[in-house]
Amino acid sequence: MIATESVKKLKPSIGGYVQLPNNTKRILLAILLGNIMVVMLLAFYLKHSKEHHLEIASITTSNLSRVMADSLSSEFHLIDVVLQSTIDELVGVDQHRPLKESEIDVSLQRNKSRVADVNYFRIADVNGDVKHGIEPGAVLNIADRPHFLAARNNPSAGLIISKPLLSRTSGKWSIFIARRMNNPDGSFRGILYAGYFLDTLQQKLKIVDVGQNGVVALRNYDMELLTRYPNITGAAAAPGVKNVPSEFKNMIESGKEFGSARIVAPADGKRRVSSFCKVKSYPLFVFAGLSNDDVLAPWHKEVLITLAGIISIMLISGVFAWVLVKDEGKQAAAREMLETSEGKYRLLIESAAEGIVIAQGGYLKNNAGTDRLYKRRAAFTTIFRIHTWR
Repeated sequence: MIATESVKKLKPSIGGYVQLPNNTKRILLAILLGNIMVVMLLAFYLKHSKEHHLEIASITTSNLSRVMADSLSSEFHLIDVVLQSTIDELVGVDQHRPLKESEIDVSLQRNKSRVADVNYFRIADVNGDVKHGIEPGAVLNIADRPHFLAARNNPSAGLIISKPLLSRTSGKWSIFIARRMNNPDGSFRGILYAGYFLDTLQQKLKIVDVGQNGVVALRNYDMELLTRYPNITGAAAAPGVKNVPSEFKNMIESGKEFGSARIVAPADGKRRVSSFCKVKSYPLFVFAGLSNDDVLAPWHKEVLITLAGIISIMLISGVFAWVLVKDEGKQAAAREMLETSEGKYRLLIESAAEGIVIAQGGYLKNNAGTDRLYKRRAAFTTIFRIHTWR
């Protein structure tokens, strides 16, 4: 009975699970906490790395929009200068005489060649009839066109840039850049205007590298789309559409001439980091956007590498913990076998009918059989000190 209870007390496991020593538990806890800390630190790093990539994209789009705006400002300034010099030539400011009718078309062609991207120069008279810069025999009247009306109705009008319109001669989407022409008494004489095809203007936007899924667009002061690159089909990207993200609309309405935001593009639904910049001295705005997919591509690689690192660390620490627990299990099993063997040995001694006395560690120990032989109670086991004879 006593020995059986002793054997039960020596079992090192509960429900089949090894009871680990406190030191081993502390090591396993340290491994677990270490893994959690590593994951938290790497998650913190990835979060800030993502934000860093997006901030760099914001700076990049801001620079791209400004570069494009400066380029277009120079382009429109050159067109304006050539228009004014052509008007001076037509009315005879330099030659002290107006050009003859036969000289006007030659002058228009010569001056148009100074701005290669413009598709044509034309002159419309006071009634809106186009007399020069058009194919011989062709009939064209632009009296209802906004740029003609703006010049006719405003004697102090400067450079006029029209809304996107379909050309009545080519059928192509165009903008018209016009200057008012006056008679010597200041009365309205007509307009000189340049036709600029939007697909030609679109080629100017290609100088800006916005990646595979980015976009660069040009809009007028009313936020009507003039052109964009790359072009997409559908009404959402048609010339004249006003689908500007609310973030930019609010900035521009508040008077800002440049700004950046993270948006969902209304035209194609893609998330982009975008910026805008006003074209200096002209009622135009350039918008440049980089796709989140392109911007975060390097970050996605970082995530994969980081996840691989985390998995490797967890595998290594897991294998170490498994080896530690397995080794502890083997040691516990060995201890259990030893203690069970000792328990069986003690049970054999205690249950023997014969009296047995064992010398161990300098003491004599007897079993219950010895007590019975000497008629003594088992509770008061006699232990004799062995004196060593010298």
